[in-house]
Amino acid sequence: MLAIEDLQVKIGDREVLRHIDLEIKTGETHILFGPNGSGKTTILMTIMGYPQLAIRS
Repeated sequence: MLAIEDLQVKIGDREVLRHIDLEIKTGETHILFGPNGSGKTTILMTIMGYPQLAIRS
């Protein structure tokens, strides 16, 4: 299971994700889609732990 609540992420001084909630239950498959620049890659990079991204609480 993956649960994300009120995720906020910064790259340098720029806030790139604001107040993201996501829940994926065991056995579920989800896709992320949307226009360029909407944060799909940033969410995945944050979950994978890329050090360039700063998670804000």
